[in-house]
Amino acid sequence: MVKLNKLATAISVLLISITALTSCNKEIAVAPAMSFEGQADHTIKELLAHDTSDSLPDWTVTGVVVSNDEHGNFYKTLVIQDETAGLTLNMGNSSLSTHYPIGQRVFVKCNGLVLGKSYGAQVIGIGSSASVDPIPASAEFKYIFRHEVPEPEPRPFVITKDTPEDSIVAHLNQLVELRHAQFKDDDFGKKIATGEKAYTSYDIVLNACHLALNTSKYVDESIANVTVPTDTGSIRGVLNIYKTYGAPTYQITLRSIKDLKFKWTEDYYDLNEHLDENLFGWSQYPSGNNWGTIQNKAFQIGTGVSSAAWLVSPALSLSKYNSVFVLFDRIDKDNLVEFYYTTATYSGTINSGDWHRIELAEYTGTQFSPTKVTIPGSATNIAFRFKGGDNSKAYIQNVKIQGILQY
Repeated sequence: MVKLNKLATAISVLLISITALTSCNKEIAVAPAMSFEGQADHTIKELLAHDTSDSLPDWTVTGVVVSNDEHGNFYKTLVIQDETAGLTLNMGNSSLSTHYPIGQRVFVKCNGLVLGKSYGAQVIGIGSSASVDPIPASAEFKYIFRHEVPEPEPRPFVITKDTPEDSIVAHLNQLVELRHAQFKDDDFGKKIATGEKAYTSYDIVLNACHLALNTSKYVDESIANVTVPTDTGSIRGVLNIYKTYGAPTYQITLRSIKDLKFKWTEDYYDLNEHLDENLFGWSQYPSGNNWGTIQNKAFQIGTGVSSAAWLVSPALSLSKYNSVFVLFDRIDKDNLVEFYYTTATYSGTINSGDWHRIELAEYTGTQFSPTKVTIPGSATNIAFRFKGGDNSKAYIQNVKIQGILQY
């Protein structure tokens, strides 16, 4: 009995030890938020009142991070703002988003730093006010202190067509939002970052001031591959200035693609880009010569063809779009062409249960007539079906598939 009691005691001690270790591991896994023990004694606006300075006073300011380098549009630059103004920090660290997510509150000890200007906007760093150098990574935590967990980003200052220029200038280095903005017609469809120069710039049509969207060639694909939208929308980002002579140019720099609130119309497929392919890259069921091409630009089908004459598109991948449209021109004087789509995998055989018909408006003309239908983003193929008929022909050309993107 004594031996059993000793064994039970040993097992109890072991279980308590395991529980304690497990509890300790849980404690260690959740690191406490970093906290700054001091407090801000001046606002950013009061700091910027120095204009430039080679020796900033022993002040402490605080602000919330509104941009970092997560998507490559800001390089070694951190922008913070408080309720009074915004401030750009010139940094030596190239991995800022790891330490300073958007919404992170930081405190900046100014003693030992300098205040200068870059294209008219103030920036803080080391060196001299005439040439502000980055705060080296080795000294970063001597001047900049994170505090608690990230907060929601500040509410942006809204710029509209009626916003006066002095109000725009007052919000440099801050998060802003341009409402009811639009790009120029000549820029529609171009990539936001072309990679041809260090920055790609597109004018924004909004008010009398010269506003532009500037994007670095080093942004990641989530921004770079997006095309300039055609609609009116809103643009959110950090306001800066890159041209101070003559009429100033104010630039908006995106933090991520989520800063653009537009609808894009994107060309997913254009038949005219496939005219050198056999049957323009489409296939037919049953195989044969029911559908053909004419003048190397249009599909044609005619008298005596079976009512089972299907013309099927290449495979489609449309899931990223909010809406999808199919546009084409047709001549079909007897209304014998039907339009279908499928969400199943097409393997070369028509299973009628997999295909969904969209009723086409009646054709009444004698020339090519434009037609537009809406299909779901889950569609994997589209098809035209000729019902057949005596002394009847049909023609289809300029097939285009367009997707609507919403950010």
